[in-house]
Amino acid sequence: MIKIGKINLKTLSRLVKNLAKTKKLLWVIGENAFLAILVFILFALISGSVVFYKYSYLVEKTEPEAGAKPFQFEEKVYQKIIAIWQRQEKNLEEVSNKKYSDLFREKKEEVGPDSGAPEEPNPIVYIVKYGDTLWKISQKFLGSGERWREIKTEEGEILTEDTAEILPVGQRLIIPVK
Repeated sequence: MIKIGKINLKTLSRLVKNLAKTKKLLWVIGENAFLAILVFILFALISGSVVFYKYSYLVEKTEPEAGAKPFQFEEKVYQKIIAIWQRQEKNLEEVSNKKYSDLFREKKEEVGPDSGAPEEPNPIVYIVKYGDTLWKISQKFLGSGERWREIKTEEGEILTEDTAEILPVGQRLIIPVK
């Protein structure tokens, strides 16, 4: 008997024969694919039934342990959780109520009252009527329809093309002075 390393020739020949049998088995399964699929489905149904029986039916038949401690309501834990929720709700409320400055607005130099600079006139507050468009409003007050982007909401928000299409009747708009 010839030994090649630690593998002898007899073991190698058995391995080749088993490989040939495996190829034949796979070939038979491929030729009878429908039958093979049915066998796999049957196997899945049987194994699923065994698992269901073990974890569902047998669990119902077994009695719970007598030493199991029943659930008890713990007031202290409940109070801690309520306190955490209230803190989080307060923090969220503070964040949602906070006014943030417009980062895209140009900063104007602050002019003091005694600097002698003329005061800027107050902007016009316009209430939207039925049939109004930003183009018409800007033509009327600013002289050009193309300046509609200068008009802002009462909260100081800049109107975009999406929000400019629908102007609710009664909405207050801030129009800058020419």
